Amino acid sequence: MATLDWYINRLRCMSLPEVAHRFAEHSRKVLQEKGCLLASSKTPERIVATAPWIQKPEHLSADECAAILNSAEQLLAGRWDVFGQRLPLGMPPDWQVDPLTGIRAPLSFGLRLPISQRNVVGDIKYLWEPARHLELVTLAQAWALTQDLRYISALQDCFTSWLKDAPYPNGPHWSSSLETAIRLINWSIIWQLAGQDDSALWAGEVGQKLKSDWLVHIYQSLFFIRHHLSKHSSANNHLIGELSGLLVACMTWPFWTECSEWRDFAKENLLKQALLQNGADGVNREQAMSYQQFVFEFLFWAGRSVESTPYAFSADYWERLYAMGEWVAAVRDVAGNVPGIGDADDGYVTQLARDSATSPFDHLLQVCGEIFGCEQWQTLGCHSAAAKWWLSFPLSKSKRSTGVLVAPRLFPEGGYAVIGSDWGMPSEIKLILDSGPLGYLGIAAHGHADALAVLLSVGGMPVLVDSGTYSYHAEGGWRDYFRGTAAHNTVCINGQDQSVSGGKFMWVKQAKSVLHDFTFGDGLTTWCASHDGYQRLDSKVAHKRRVEYSHAERIVRVFDEIDAALPCSIAIHWQHAADLEVVCADAGWVICSPKFKIVATISGADFSLISQCGALSPIAGWVSERYGEKLPATRLDCRIANHVGKSIWITEFKIEFLEIG
Repeated sequence: MATLDWYINRLRCMSLPEVAHRFAEHSRKVLQEKGCLLASSKTPERIVATAPWIQKPEHLSADECAAILNSAEQLLAGRWDVFGQRLPLGMPPDWQVDPLTGIRAPLSFGLRLPISQRNVVGDIKYLWEPARHLELVTLAQAWALTQDLRYISALQDCFTSWLKDAPYPNGPHWSSSLETAIRLINWSIIWQLAGQDDSALWAGEVGQKLKSDWLVHIYQSLFFIRHHLSKHSSANNHLIGELSGLLVACMTWPFWTECSEWRDFAKENLLKQALLQNGADGVNREQAMSYQQFVFEFLFWAGRSVESTPYAFSADYWERLYAMGEWVAAVRDVAGNVPGIGDADDGYVTQLARDSATSPFDHLLQVCGEIFGCEQWQTLGCHSAAAKWWLSFPLSKSKRSTGVLVAPRLFPEGGYAVIGSDWGMPSEIKLILDSGPLGYLGIAAHGHADALAVLLSVGGMPVLVDSGTYSYHAEGGWRDYFRGTAAHNTVCINGQDQSVSGGKFMWVKQAKSVLHDFTFGDGLTTWCASHDGYQRLDSKVAHKRRVEYSHAERIVRVFDEIDAALPCSIAIHWQHAADLEVVCADAGWVICSPKFKIVATISGADFSLISQCGALSPIAGWVSERYGEKLPATRLDCRIANHVGKSIWITEFKIEFLEIG
């Protein structure tokens, strides 16, 4: 149960209109729990054919087909992919049991379930993941490739068990409009690949009964989303996902009178949110790279579903998707690594290929490259097998000639600078510098306290990294650590975060950053910014950071100016990637890999250098490269005790390549 402090903090983040909305929403839930204001069991008023927007692609390779069929066979054997692990959940699975903890969630009224309480529902992320039905699409793909009725039979079993285990409006699968929307998008794909109204899924009396019950469930899902949209300080990626699911479903099943109104509502508001939540520079305002691709996928499927209809989106909508691709292309290093800025929960809207070697960001760029004619994007990284399914019906917009960016670039709305040298080459050095906002809206739910952080990649190998996310719901302080300042390459004062947390997805006081300088030329790039996060402390600490990169010398210099009115303790944190050798030396350390050696030195008054790797008390020196997993990795801290007044510490990274190519 949420604590009193949580409720107080949540209220602090709300405007008066939001407080009124939350009160009305609570009252509505109370009435719904008593059986009022719920969707009816409404059967279709008509069945009409709709133009498909996904089909079996032409020219699938033998390997691509084999990968899908292998995954389908795994499913038939009851082994489901949950965050990269094949788990024996059964066929069909028990939809109410969390595969991580084994806890069975109750079938009480969904919107009142305490979904953050592990003792009640388990880890809700793990419970929800199979229920997104990404893997049911694999069965539909296998059917489209083979016409093997085993896959149809498995889909029938899964849908039958789903309707039994997740009855509207009860249980954890009726506690989130976003999860409902993702499920509808995947059901739309299944509907099309399996043959729509004439599918073998609906053969015979049993099949017709299943279709009738399933369509009633779809109507209830549409009603549920439309009347439980995320609003006010919660109107982040959830709202984009909800509107996308509503639009896709209304275009797929326009079988009820309300669908035309819901379609128009979803389209109008989705266009607004696409432009509002993603800056003109392409940076998603949640300041989280994982949500960059998550939101892009929602917007793509929504746009795809209306593209060949009178309801197609304007050029502004697609222009914003192109800008989102540009941001990803800018931060991607030569080996395809994209930094894990902000929250990352390995969430996907669809999973149309089990090509784990392909980065979701390379997939995004390859799809973008096809749509906008950017040839260089189309060949980045490993080939994306899923892209053929995404674009099985051609989708083409105005052509671009975007290549690999070769000059420093500022993304002013997102608050990032990307600098370096030899971009796209084996000797590439790439830095990402953060002077952006903490996150989006009043609670900045998915942002991390990482103002003025520095990320460094050398020769396609991450060196100075964002620690990642690990888990939203793990016990023992892990959530606080991974989103906190100490897990990022920036300065921490008195052991406190730059911003003040009010809960797992809430910041009640947000540090604000200001960019002072961004100049480049004559082989030197300079960036300077500050933030006010520690002005709340008695010592009124001001932190200004300047970064200089000398192209010819391959030297990065970081100047940290700390001005404190009263004595304070300072820690300048440097978190390294897990696969690097880091050895402390006099007044610095050495970072080694087979490709390069980096000599790091620190100059300034009265500091000590502390190395930590996999520490537990307190937590320090960890990185998470995927949701639910963590690895020990060296964190170097430059610590200064009892500092008062204004001083500067300089950290220098001198990069030497041992081999190039």
